[in-house]
Amino acid sequence: MKVFASDFDGTLRFYENGRIFSYDEDSRAVRSFQQNGGLFGICTGRPLDGILAVLDGSFVPDFYLVSSGAVLAEVKNGKKEIIRESTIPLSIAKKIYNQFKDQGIFYFHDEGKIYGIGGRGEPSLVQASVDDADQLPADHITGLSIGTASVQKAAETAAFINAAFGEYVTAFQNVEYLDIIRVGQSKGTAVQAAKQQYHADLIFGIGDSFNDIPMLDAADVSFTFRSSPPEVRAHADHEVDSVAEALAIAERIK
Repeated sequence: MKVFASDFDGTLRFYENGRIFSYDEDSRAVRSFQQNGGLFGICTGRPLDGILAVLDGSFVPDFYLVSSGAVLAEVKNGKKEIIRESTIPLSIAKKIYNQFKDQGIFYFHDEGKIYGIGGRGEPSLVQASVDDADQLPADHITGLSIGTASVQKAAETAAFINAAFGEYVTAFQNVEYLDIIRVGQSKGTAVQAAKQQYHADLIFGIGDSFNDIPMLDAADVSFTFRSSPPEVRAHADHEVDSVAEALAIAERIK
């Protein structure tokens, strides 16, 4: 059994000059991999409903590793099943929010949705909004995301959060964004959980950014792009130009 976990933004879906696009060859390669008996899943910083809202139907993932690995889920016949998840204490989430709410766009991952606070946030990302963090519907926070002004600011903010709140959470840098989840969890722990869940002989992983490094390290065989940052390429077994190329290599590996 082969299982393949792929990052989404910047790996399967791309952004260029204000345009959003994906490659048909990647979708065809995913469907072929599944038809040959493999399982293909999305490993993303988005929460579950956040990724379901933007999939275009060109292929149907077998599983979802969402909120940067805090949640392993499946969707069958329209019914969502949470197999494994880890949450952040609401009190800690509020402390981080109160400290950084004025420094960038702030999102809560709550009950699978992306919540914006006070009308802030990108309309294409926010699925629900409340006026204040106290109005969030449940003490069920699987992740936090912060959009900062620059790559340097994101790195500085991640370092601060990990030093100040590292007993409870870990912040992973994703270019100018931060993805924050419960300490001890990552895209790496998520792919290992998927390997165990599906009794995989091999699990493959592909990603393009810093927050994908734990996944690249944990996968049996890992891929990144030739255009990825050097720090990311150093953690990959193979450099490729597309997910389709990575899947072709995965198909050949015995």
